[in-house]
Amino acid sequence: YKNQLDKEHEEHIEENRSNTSRISELEQELEQFHNLKTKMDSELQEAALHASRVAQLELELEKANNDLDHRNQQLQLLESQKEEIINSKIQQGLEEAQKSVVLVSELQKELEESKQSFESQN
Repeated sequence: YKNQLDKEHEEHIEENRSNTSRISELEQELEQFHNLKTKMDSELQEAALHASRVAQLELELEKANNDLDHRNQQLQLLESQKEEIINSKIQQGLEEAQKSVVLVSELQKELEESKQSFESQN
């Protein structure tokens, strides 16, 4: 009977050693998983910061594009106004030139009439 008890006692001791070893392995795995989780949490936080920065840059880019579009519209408006002013000045110049041509023509007529009148008097 004592041998039986000794044998069972040895089996329990061996089982305890095995369980202790297994517990130690599981604790190491748990620590590895914990370290991995900590690393992943850190990387996730870093990724969230990068995503936030990307979103901020996208907003800045959109604002810059909108500003550029607005400036391009202003530039087109100024170009259009410039063309209108140039065309208006050209039209004014043509009208003045036409008036001058008519005036010169009238003056030539008067000169010719005066010349004929002068010749007929002499």
